[in-house]
Amino acid sequence: MNSLLYRLDVSHRLIRSNKSTKMEESWMTSSFLAQVLQSVEETQEEVEVIKVQSSSVVPSGANYCSLLSRVHVNYKLGQENVVKSTSLIVKTPLVSGEMKNFLERAGVYRTECVVYNEILPKMYELKDLKCTAKSFHCPLEKSLVLEDLKLSGFVMADRLKQLDFQHCQLVLERMAMFHALSVGVHHRYPDLLPNTGVHLLYNDTLPELYKKQLRGMSQTNLTSLIEELEGIDGCKKYADAIRDIAPSHYNKALEFLVPGDKGLNVYNFGDVWINNMMFKYNDDGEVVEVKFIDFQNALFGTYAVDLNYFWWSSANESVRENHREELFEVYRRTLNRTLDEIGCSEHLTKEDFDRQMKSSGPYVVYVLYGILPVVMAQPNDHVEFSNLSSDQFVDAPNRKNLRSLYYRKNILKVLQQLDKCGVLKSNT
Repeated sequence: MNSLLYRLDVSHRLIRSNKSTKMEESWMTSSFLAQVLQSVEETQEEVEVIKVQSSSVVPSGANYCSLLSRVHVNYKLGQENVVKSTSLIVKTPLVSGEMKNFLERAGVYRTECVVYNEILPKMYELKDLKCTAKSFHCPLEKSLVLEDLKLSGFVMADRLKQLDFQHCQLVLERMAMFHALSVGVHHRYPDLLPNTGVHLLYNDTLPELYKKQLRGMSQTNLTSLIEELEGIDGCKKYADAIRDIAPSHYNKALEFLVPGDKGLNVYNFGDVWINNMMFKYNDDGEVVEVKFIDFQNALFGTYAVDLNYFWWSSANESVRENHREELFEVYRRTLNRTLDEIGCSEHLTKEDFDRQMKSSGPYVVYVLYGILPVVMAQPNDHVEFSNLSSDQFVDAPNRKNLRSLYYRKNILKVLQQLDKCGVLKSNT
C-alpha cells in the first residue's frame, strides 16, 4: 500500500489528505489510536492524535498470512503542549480470499494473540529473555499492535543469502532459551500450550471435508516437488526417494507433530525463518541481538519442528555443511542450562537429540516443498498467496517458486546434506 497521510477532523475520524491514494484502513481512527497510545505511554491521560502516516511494512506479495502496517503517529498527552511521536506496527487479518479462509480454520490469528497476550508474559516471568517485540493494547479483534523494532536499530537479513555462523549461533541460543521457558510455563499451566496452535497443513482436528483438502494439498505439493526435482541435474535419485515415501508421508508427518510422552516437548515458533526475525548489530557490524516476530503458526510438540524448519530454510550452505554438530550442540547445551536456571528437571541428552532429529524426515520434506521455495522465491516474482482462487490454492501453488532460479541452484546441495545426515533414509 502507498504511504498514506491523515489529518484529524471534528468528527474524530482520520481522513486522507492525499485523495489519490487507496482507501485507508477501517480501523484507522483517532479512538483506536488513542487507546493504543495510552497503552504505549502506560497512562489514562487523554490522548490527542495530531497526525498519522501509514505505510505497508513489506511489499505486495510478501504478506502471506496477515496485513502489516507501519503507523507513525504525532500526538499530545493531556494538557501538555509537547508533541510526541512514535511508530507502531499494526498486524491485522487478511481481508478476503481463500488464504484468509484457510488461516481462519487453523485459528492462526487467535493463536498469535494468545501468544503475545498470555504466553510470552508468563515466559518472561521466569527469565527476562525479551526476544520478541513488545505488544500493546489492541482494541481490534484478532489483531496486534507491536513496537516498531526499526526504531531500536533492528533490521531484516537477506533471505536469499541466508544466515552465516554468527547469526545461526545467536538464533539457536535464543531459540533454546525460548523453548526452555516454554517447558517452565507448561509445568505451571499444563493446558495452555497444548491447546494453543495447530499446524497449518498437518491438522487432523478439522471436519472431514477440510482434512481431505489438506491431504490433497500435501499430495499435490509433493507431486510438484518430485516433478521439478526430476528436471534438475543430480536430483533424480532424491525425487525417487521422495516418491517412495509419498503415500505414507502425511500420516508420518502427523505422527511426528503429535507431542510425545517420552521426548521433550516445547512450544515451537512454528515459522522460524529469515523473514520472521530481525537482527541488531554493533558499531563493528557484528550481530548482537535477534527478535522473533511471528507466532501465527506456533504449536506445542518436539523441538525438532523449529530446529529443522530454521536449519533447512535459513542457515547458509557453508553453515549446514561445516557446523551442524557444533551449532546443534550450542542449542542443546543452552536449552539444558536454561532449564537448570528456571528449576526444571528435564534435560535433553545427546542420544535423545540425535534420535529425534533423525526421525524428522516427514517434516523436512514439508520444508522442502512448502517453505524453502518461499525463501528462495524469485524477487518481485513470487506467488501472491493471498490472491489465489480456491482452485489455485489446492493445486500446488508453490510450483512457480519451485522453478525459481535460486531454488534450483540450491536444492541439490540441500538434498545431498539431508542424505548425508540420514534424514531421508529414515523414512524409506
